[in-house]
Formats: sequence, C-alpha cells, structure tokens
Amino acid sequence: MTMTVNPATTRPPTRVDHAAGPTQGPGRVLRIRSGPTRTTIGLQDQRAALIAVIDRAREGSGRAVMVRGPRGSGKTHLLEAVAAQTAECMMLRASGVEVESGIAYGTVQQLCGPVEHRIAELPRPQAEALATALALTPGLAPEPSLVGLALVSLLTNLAEERPVVCVLDAAEWIDDSSARALGVAARRLAGLRVALLLASSSPATLAAFAGVDEMWIHPLSDAEAGAMLDLELFGRLDPDVRDRVIAETRGNPLVVRQLARSTSSLALAGGFRVDTTTWVDAALDARVTARVGRADDDAAFALLLAAAEPLGDVATFHRAVAAAGLPTAAPEAAVATELLTLEERVLFRHPLMRHLVYRSASETQRRRAHAVLATAVENRADHAAWHRARAWTGQDERLAASTERSRSQAERAGGVAAAAAFLNMAATLSEHPGERSRRALEAARLHARGGAFDDALRLVADLDHRLVGSTTPATAYLVTAEVAASIGHVDAAGDLLAAAHELEVTDPVLSASVALAALEAAAAAGRLGAGGGVLDVARHARSLAGSAAGTAAGGLLRAVVARWSGGGTPDHAGLARALAACRDDESAVLPMAVRVAMELRDEGAWVALTQRQVDLARRSGELARLPRALDLQGCLHLLRGEVALAASSAEEAAAIARRIGAAEPVLAPVLMAAWRSSGTGQDDALEGCPSAGGPGRGGGPGGAEALLDLGRAMAHTASGRYEQALCEALRVLKLDEPFVSSWAVPEVVEAAVRAGRPDLAAHAIEVARSVSDATGSSWALGVEHRCLALLADDGAAEAHFDASVRHLVRAGMRLDLARTQLLYGEWLRRQTRRVDARTPLRQALEVFEAAGAAAFATRASLELRATGEQARRRTPDTLVDLTEREAQVAALAVEGLSNPEIGMQLFISARTVEYHLHKVFAKLGITSRAQLRAALPPR
Repeated sequence: MTMTVNPATTRPPTRVDHAAGPTQGPGRVLRIRSGPTRTTIGLQDQRAALIAVIDRAREGSGRAVMVRGPRGSGKTHLLEAVAAQTAECMMLRASGVEVESGIAYGTVQQLCGPVEHRIAELPRPQAEALATALALTPGLAPEPSLVGLALVSLLTNLAEERPVVCVLDAAEWIDDSSARALGVAARRLAGLRVALLLASSSPATLAAFAGVDEMWIHPLSDAEAGAMLDLELFGRLDPDVRDRVIAETRGNPLVVRQLARSTSSLALAGGFRVDTTTWVDAALDARVTARVGRADDDAAFALLLAAAEPLGDVATFHRAVAAAGLPTAAPEAAVATELLTLEERVLFRHPLMRHLVYRSASETQRRRAHAVLATAVENRADHAAWHRARAWTGQDERLAASTERSRSQAERAGGVAAAAAFLNMAATLSEHPGERSRRALEAARLHARGGAFDDALRLVADLDHRLVGSTTPATAYLVTAEVAASIGHVDAAGDLLAAAHELEVTDPVLSASVALAALEAAAAAGRLGAGGGVLDVARHARSLAGSAAGTAAGGLLRAVVARWSGGGTPDHAGLARALAACRDDESAVLPMAVRVAMELRDEGAWVALTQRQVDLARRSGELARLPRALDLQGCLHLLRGEVALAASSAEEAAAIARRIGAAEPVLAPVLMAAWRSSGTGQDDALEGCPSAGGPGRGGGPGGAEALLDLGRAMAHTASGRYEQALCEALRVLKLDEPFVSSWAVPEVVEAAVRAGRPDLAAHAIEVARSVSDATGSSWALGVEHRCLALLADDGAAEAHFDASVRHLVRAGMRLDLARTQLLYGEWLRRQTRRVDARTPLRQALEVFEAAGAAAFATRASLELRATGEQARRRTPDTLVDLTEREAQVAALAVEGLSNPEIGMQLFISARTVEYHLHKVFAKLGITSRAQLRAALPPR
C-alpha cells in the first residue's frame, strides 16, 4: 500500500489525511516561527500528514508508516521535526546501522531498552521470547512472529498510560530478525494508541514491512532547492551559476547542505573559484578519483573542460572540445564516466564533483583547459578574461590591466566577491610592484566587504609596503581596521580613527567616511569599547571635521562631532540638516546616518537610509555590512508593528554574521526583548539577551547596554513600578549615547509624572522639543505631544493626546502609537468617559498582543476590563503560520513589487519568490496578489 502527500506527483492518492490548515477569515495576526528549516522546504505536506497519523494514534487509531526516499532527501530531519511535536507522548527510538545489521534483534534491543522493565507484565511466552531477544535471559533466538506479538502487547500496555510514538530510522539496515518482528507489530496497531514511523532509503519495498503504508519523499523542485540554497548560502551568486548549481543538486537537500559545508557564496559568486573548497565527503572524493583515473586522456580532458567552465553552457563546452582537438566521441566518453550529463546544461551529478575533477588535474592541464575555454566563451567577456588570466604563466602588465578592467562586468554578475577574484588575479599578473600592491589592496578591501576576512588579511600581510607609494600603508591599515570592526574588536574604533587621520590629506572624502565608521564602531561597542566610547572618538575626530567639505559624509561628520564631542546644548538642527543631505545623496551609504535618524526620530530618513543600505549590500554581496543594516532594519520593523519582519531581519542578521565570522548585532534582539519583557519583576526576556562575545570582542551587548537599561525602564513602567523606571530612564538620558538617550525621553516623562516627580521631566521635555523642532517629523511630534499630555492639566491633555495619535498614525510607528492610545484610554477612564476609553484601549491591546509585549498588554487588558468591556484573547485559530521569508515576500508583494523586484530586494531568484508566494496564498486561502492586502493582518 502506498500513500503520497506530494500534490505534484502522479503517484496514487494519499491514504493519510493532511493536518488541517490555519483557520481562515478576518481578525488574524501573523505568528512568526523560529525560522524556516530544512524540513519546512518541500516537506510541509509530509510533516502535516505524519502529525495527523500521530494525532489519530492519540485517539486510538494506531498506524505504521514507512517514509521512503533517496539518501539525503530529508527523511531523518522530517522524523525529527515530527517527533519534536509529540512532547506528551512516550518516544521510543531506534536506527538501523549497516555494521550491526547482522546482530539478531539488535534494533529491537535499541527500541525496547528504555522499557525492558515492563516485560514482566506480558504473558509468559511473550515475556520469555522478548527477554531472550533482548539478551536479558539466555536461550536460542526466538521466532520473530512471537517477538512481534510481544512487542504489540508491550506497546499496548505502555499506551494505556500515554500515547506511544516509535521512530525507526535507516530501516534498510535493520537486522532481519528485528525487521520481521517489527513487521508483525506494524500490521497490528489498529485500535492502539501507538504510531510507528519508519524511514528507508531502499529503492524497493522491504519484504518484512509488506502491507505497511508508504509515504514517498520526492526531489525538491528548482524553486524549493533555490529556497534551501538561500537558507544555506548568503551573498550574491551569478544568476547563471546559481541556476547551474540548483540543477546539479537535483533536488536533494543533502547535496545542498554538503555544498554549503564545503564552500561559500564568496567562492561561488562568479563561479570562477573552482579550486576553492574546505571539505569534501571522502566517499564522493574516492568515487570521482577512481572514475577520472579509469577515463582515457581525451575523456579526462573533456571532464576538465566541463569543470573549468562554471556556467555549464553546452555550446561553450562543445566549442572547447573542438578547439582542444579532441575527437568527437570525447563528450560521450566523458558522460560514460557517470560524472556528468549533457542535457540543457553540462551538469555534474554532484556540484562538488566539478571541484574534484578540477583538483585532480595537473596545473599544466588546467592552464591548457583555460586557454581553450578563453577562445570558446561567447557573450561573457568577463569569463573570457578570467580564462586568459588563468592560462597565463608569469607576469604580464597588459593582461593584468585587461583582467582589472573586466572586474566591473564580473561584479555586476557576482558582486564584490567576483570583483575581488579578478583584482587578486590582476595583482598576481602585475609586473610593477606598485600596481601589484594597489590591486592587491583593492582586492583586500573587497574581500573584507564581502565577509572574506581571512583572505583580506592574508593579502595585506603579503604586501611589501616599502615598494609602494605613500598611500598604501594607510590603506592597508584601513583594511585591517575594517575587518576588526566587522568582527567586533573593542579597539576597532580607535584603529579606524587612526586610519582616517592617515587618509586625511590624500583622500579627504574617504577619511570622513572612515571617521564616521569609527563613530559607528564606538556606538556598536558601547561600554565594552576601548577608551571613552562615542564621546571620546568624537573629540579625537574634531580635527577631521573639516574634511570633505561639501559632501554628505563631511557634513554628517561635522554635525556628529559637534553633537557628541561634549559641551554646549546639542545641535539637533545641525544634525537634521546633515541627515537631509545624506538622504538626498543616493551615493551616501553611512551606517552612522541611520543612528542619527533614530536619534532624531526621523522615521522617513530611517526608512530610506536603512533600505538603501540593505539593498546595496544585497546587490553587491557585501556581507560584512549586511548584518548591521538588517539589525537596524529589524528595529524599524518592530517599532512599526511588523513583528514578523523584525524577527526575520534579526535572525537573518545573526545567521549571516555567524557564517562569515562577524560580530552578531544585538540592537533588534535587545529591542524585541525589551518589548516582550515579562514585567513580573524578573525581566526574563531581557535577562535572556545575548552575552558578550568574549574578551576582545564587542559583538555582545556592549553596544546595547544602554538599550538594555532602557528596556528595563520600559518593563518597570509597563508594570507600574515607576520609581525604578524613573531611576533607569534618567541614567540612560544622562549617558547621552546615540539614539538610545533620546528614546529615554518619554520613559522619563511618564515615570516622573506617575511617580509624582514631574519636576524631573523638565530636561526630557526640552530634549523632546529640540528634536521635534529640528526635524518636524511625525514621529518626533507624536512623542512630544504624548509627553506634553502627561504634564498638561485636564483641559489641555486631550488636545495633546489627539495630536499625538494623529502624528503617530501618520508616522506609522505603531508601538509608540499604542503607548499613546494606552495612556489616552487610561486618562479617558479617569475622566469617567468609559465608553470613549474603550476604542484606544482596544487598539493598544491588539498591537501589544501582536508584538508580544506581555506587560503592556496586561496593563491595557486590565484598563479595558475596568471600562466594563471584556478583552478578547487571541487563540491559535486567529494566527497565520507564515515563515519569516514568506512574511517578507508577502509584505513586498503588498507594496506592489514584481517577483524580480522582490528577488532583488531579498537577494533570491524570481522563481524562489514565486515559490514563497504560492505557499503564502495556500496558507491565507487566496489565489492572487489582488487578494493579498485584504488577507494579511493589518499593520
């Protein structure tokens, strides 16, 4: 009997009902999961079906299911994902092992070992048979049928206490005695609260389990494989290379994971670095080596041509075979090795085989292959230039210059990693020491921007600074400082500032940008930073404030130095003017500008500048800057009430940082924890924030300690502990750290008023007024009016509350809007206007619940109950189960972006976008983009 849950297949209909999907209808809110996993791509239907099997087993309709699919198709991960959702069941596990497949009843021993003490409860013949099978008593091996019946009795007894789920992996290696006994038990589970889930890679039905229902796992579609590749690899890939890689995975998740483990998006970016890998499965290596060794010389060289040509273009391959003078039968001989196929593309049977074939050739053979390919490539000048360069021996300045010129086309296709490969090659070919060092330094900077920190530092270390011009030592120092900032060294700000001083005369624009990077690094390091943090760096950057006059970077540097170098009243107006210049200059991509936008509560500038940074980093493959850009974007999403997108940005930032070895940014996680802190007095969510990255690292909470303090103040305020809130908020305000201190203003005012100390709110009100006067932004005005409403008498308070709501609605900052609505509702109730109070309180409660702001939600719920209305609680039926990526795609689709435009934003292919939209439509119960806005929860 066979059941299938993949709707795309033509196999017989499924015999397992799918688990019910999410309830449709209005009033739903997004529920964001911890993130898409290997089992959520291509296996959603199978997982739902297996969960349904377990659900029916709980009700007394036991069943066995054999999950079948090739090695690496995701069977084990599927079973693990299902098992993770059966906490209330008794779980028994076993796994077949090839080397133990000859041990009689070895698998039964694994399965029953944890419950062997229950054997005595069985009828005597069954107890004796099972005890012998488990080697608890001596005797001859019992009949498998009797052991199978004993298993049924044992499982029946266990299931009387709670449902039992048995998971048996690698069933093809279960010993014969165990398989026959388990087969007997598997066919006798009807009426029991027992589910038996097996997985097998055998291409044929196992005889012992004949009659057991089977579930097939089929290869991932190209869109699904692309989505998984996006999860495993970050950065920019040449679209043609990406399509070739996806085709070579042949829909096998294990192959995608092996590829990600063995290489990186930096190596794959343009497909040029065929020789770059870190790990290859030994069995795969041995298979390729053996087959290449058995091939004749012509077939082996044809294989090498295919390996050295990264696009898998069939026409190029055949032209290269002809240009090499190989016989016409050479391609067929290469195919006969079973290492590649000639279809629409030249595809190796595993993407790592390309590397192994290339590695097996001698350097002379590789150069010959590249020389041939240089004449065979058409329509890709960058690839032709790369092959010419790889074919050359020695140094040639003309070829070096030509290779350098080709980097632009390579960068457009494969991002900064591809450009770095070309510049590195050009440096190797350079005849003149000065040109060699210049090109190597530029390659090092591109490597650093792409997240290849080791490559960048290695190039810098190999330079001979004595042979080059005066700018090279400064640039080399800059590269090391930028790497230090990316990986979170606490002294990175000082190193960047020193580099800025070195560059002041030769490149004032770059000097200003580097000085701003030093200030950003100091802000990120926070209290863990060396020296005096932002204030100290700003004071030492004063002499650079005149650099790059007339540029956005120069203007911002002057304004930031004036603001944070100490002394005098903060010039928020000067900051606002510099911020406007940065926003108008499309070439200005300055992380410090985003912090200034946050300082000034300028929501428009924050949106524009953050999106610009994320877009540029994705387009160019600059992985080093992407985590912090996503971190700042995550903060923005959260304050706008886009909880799913906030979680997605934070998780993607952390994943990219871990992959490239950068410091994990913490602002968005800390901000989310601040809103979600329990308010019980323990501040559990805040206490669970990431800890310091260790000695010499600034990637922990050092750059967010003030934000942690602010989060504690918020938690105290939410729970009515106003004295504690006032103490925390005043300390944050006094620290005067970028953006965090200005965000403490409304906390100081609310806590001071509620604690009966309105006099302590005077300075905070001055700051709020200065910020709103400088920018005139809706966000700043909304916060200022909320503060004024708290300090106003009853005659003026309502006007300020109305103004605050109006401005914050316009700004789209839903969490601040909810804070205003909560305070407004409380004020209205105390004015005995209970009916009027219900609307703002209800609106606030909905936002707080959606954001997981438990303490504020509790406060709003209590206030709403005091008006005489019972707050409606959210239930699982009101949730829509979208993954982070699905939420991102859906949000951009609502904004009207096309699939290619969404793909550019999220750095995935248009086909992957289509795949995610298909999943979104299915979950929301809609069929088109036109229905998407109405189906998604309101923001």
